[in-house]
Amino acid sequence: MIGAASVHSSSLLESPSHAAGKRPFAIQITTAAGICAILDLLAQGKLPQRGFVRQEDVLLKDFLALLPRTLPAAFEFRHDSWFSDATWELLKAHGAALCVAETEERTTPDVITADFVYYRFRKPSYSGEERNAMLARIREHLAAGRDVFAYFKHEETPEGALYAVDLLRGAGQT
Repeated sequence: MIGAASVHSSSLLESPSHAAGKRPFAIQITTAAGICAILDLLAQGKLPQRGFVRQEDVLLKDFLALLPRTLPAAFEFRHDSWFSDATWELLKAHGAALCVAETEERTTPDVITADFVYYRFRKPSYSGEERNAMLARIREHLAAGRDVFAYFKHEETPEGALYAVDLLRGAGQT
């Protein structure tokens, strides 16, 4: 499967939309799971009991241990210090994907850490050669039985949407 985030387990969370017979959005489920994990860490005394909780206060291993295994989780790291074998192994141990994010300033290493992959293509434009390389990599993942979640920048111009349509067609998903 290639496409936008989908939720594979309808029993993860009861939301108003879910109660009305609609599937909740993936963002609703991931946000709720993240909040619950942080509250659990607070209750376990692993976070400061007063004041602000900074991102740096939360250990990745503790956070991952509290996420439901049925929740497909992907993590985007925006500092090179995270790009290490220790991070990849921790993500693999919990079935969490590394978000391979590409911007003009940085490209995350393309490391498989889960049974699905997650790409964020955030550069303003991509050449035909770059898009062909993306398509080849996505075809490899699909052939290996991995779900692919791929997103393009979609802010000021239609290029991201057009790239997504071409990628879907090229992967035989339309």
